Parts: sequence; structure tokens; C-alpha cells
Amino acid sequence: MIFSIKQDFANSAQRLVYNFAAMRADYKSTASKTATNEAQRQFFDFMTGVYTKLYDDPTIVGMIIDHDETEDTPHPHRVYKEGTHRYLESRKLLRKNQKILADFFASLEWLGVYSKIVADKLVITVEDLKCHKPTKSKLSKLLDTFRSVGFDVVEQADTVSISCIAYPKMCDAWKLLSQVSDSNKGYDAFVRHVYDVEADNIFDVMYRHVDKKSRNVVKNFFEFIDGRGFVVTQQKCVASTGEGDNLRIRLSKKYIDIEITKNADVNLTIEVGYEYRRYRPLSFRLLTGKEPFYVLHHRFSQLSPGLQDFVVKISGQCRACGFCVQMNRDAALKREKPYNYNTVNYLGKETNLCYYFKHVDLYGNWNEYGVLEFEFTGQFLQDIIELYDWFEATLVKG
Repeated sequence: MIFSIKQDFANSAQRLVYNFAAMRADYKSTASKTATNEAQRQFFDFMTGVYTKLYDDPTIVGMIIDHDETEDTPHPHRVYKEGTHRYLESRKLLRKNQKILADFFASLEWLGVYSKIVADKLVITVEDLKCHKPTKSKLSKLLDTFRSVGFDVVEQADTVSISCIAYPKMCDAWKLLSQVSDSNKGYDAFVRHVYDVEADNIFDVMYRHVDKKSRNVVKNFFEFIDGRGFVVTQQKCVASTGEGDNLRIRLSKKYIDIEITKNADVNLTIEVGYEYRRYRPLSFRLLTGKEPFYVLHHRFSQLSPGLQDFVVKISGQCRACGFCVQMNRDAALKREKPYNYNTVNYLGKETNLCYYFKHVDLYGNWNEYGVLEFEFTGQFLQDIIELYDWFEATLVKG
């Protein structure tokens, strides 16, 4: 399966297979006494072929073919039982297909754990297989599925041997990877083909999802962030997930504003997320949380005119929605002011800026050629970097 950033798919099952494959690690071998580099490469390449077969025909593993859609982009010609809860129907189908696909990979991992290597073949007893697939029909179906994706399966009275003529050494690596996943990061280490969990770099996975035009700019931006002392506070990468992100990277740097926030932490936080249930799965959140906005509003007069324009743009003016009052009981009781906005002097006028649940998000946009492009260039990135520079020069490091 040659990876390319995709927008639309023939069906929802194909979208799911694509996103499982999209979370794979870049190939990296590890030192092993049982599996050579050649064996590790062979199994990686073989599983690439498996993904390709599943992508071309998801019914091989019994996945359900239905309209391609995501929770935020329903299929335009599909009739939904509940129009206001269309995303729930999309989620239900995705979960059903996800379980089918996850069970298939779990079977491969399970076989690697409980089998033995005999003459370059993975050999497991029929009794052990029956523990995994207790009925004869389920076992027969599983072995037929293995044959369909490219395994050579030989059934004997007491054992089943599995191999691949085109990749004769791969079973050593299959066994190795199963043991790695069984003792470390579990199932996802196997599905993502991570031989060495310590060398797993999910930034590489993230960069793969950025269009080529923007990729170097994105890499330079994160190198800039690293040079500024931002620390990775969270990172995960999973092939399947019922809820939330498949990929999540969070970087943060702590400041203190003694005058404005009374020693409360002011955290500059950058988040990268990839969620296959969304039409535009990859997103960058470059400023999040109300504390940074609170500081920017109270020090608004100290900002350059260009930064003032930018802060007003990303903050937004108070719309009198009342949410801030609901969330702040003291303000609601005291009624010191009707809403919890911050008033600044902008272009000679008093402007009420909102600072609740603020963040700066950057999603990719599909151009006319079907390529996902991120506006990580031009004035936007300059403004973000200038904003980080201002925090660095103005506040005390935490």
C-alpha cells in the first residue's frame, strides 16, 4: 500500500483500513538474536501487502461495506433514522468494522505468542487454535482469511503451519513482534509494527500526514519549539480507538505572570491530534487554555499593533452567550459585570474580548487537486512565533 494523503474513499470500511495503516511506524529494525534484519524487513513488507489487500477488498475479513462518511461529514444520499443524531449511526458502523479489523490483527498477534518456529514456519497445535476459535466453523473461517491475505496455510491432524513462500524468513520477525507487543505496548505495537518501542518516533507518523509543500515548514516549526524549551508532556499513537485521537502529541512550556495571574501557571500548550472519525483527521492546536488569553488581554497595550490584530482575531469579541457566567458562580452571584469578558482598547475603541475555551486550531484544507495543505506558511506562522517570542520576553519562566 503506497501511502498518500487521502480525502475520500469508496466506502467506510476502506477509510478504516487506510487509517489503521496510516498509524504504522516507519520501518526500523532492532537488534535481535532470533530475528535478523532481513526477517524483520520481510514481515514489515508482507504486512504492507496485507494492508493493501484489505484496503482493496475489506470483505476479506468480513467488514461491512457501506457509504463512506465520517461523524462530521454524513453521506449526502443516505437516509438516517434520526437526522439530528446522524453522527451516532456513523460511529456505530465504524465501531462494528473496527472490531472486525481489530480481531483479525489480534488473531495474528495471538498466533505469534502461542506458536513455535519450525523450519521457517509458524506452527501451532490445533488444540491451542481451538482455544482462540472454539468452533470448527470459526477456525476454518480464520484459516481461509489467512489464505486470502497471502499466508500459506497447511493443516495437519494435530498442527497448523503458517508461512509465506515469498517471504521465507518473516515468521521469525512475526514471533519477535508478538513478543514485543505482548510485553510492552500491547496490541498496537503489533499492528503498527514497532519492533523497538524505545525507538518509536510518532513525530515521523505526524509528518507523513502533512502535504509535501508544508512538511519542511512544519518540521522547522517543531524544531523551533524544541529549541525554545517546550517539553513533550503527552504522546500516543494507536491504530484503533473507540473514542478520541489515534495520534496525540502535546508540548508545553510553563510561565508565571506575578502581576496578572497571581503566580498561577500560564502554560503555552501545543497539541497535534489525528482522529480518523473526522473528515479532516489531522489538526494542530497552537495555543490553548484561557490563561494565556487572559494574560494577553490584560497586557494588550504592551502588544505591537500587528499582535493586537492577531489577538483580537483569535480571541473573538464577547457574544453575550452567558456561558462564562454559568461557569463562574461567584461572578453570577456578585453581578460585578454581566459577562466575564476582558475589555481592551483596540483601534481607539473599547472592545470586550472573550477568553473562555480559546484555542488556535489549524486544519488542513483540500485543494482542487485533492491534496491536503496546511497553512503553515505566511503571516499566520509569523504571528504565532511572534506571540511565543512575546511570552518568552515578557513573562517569568516557570
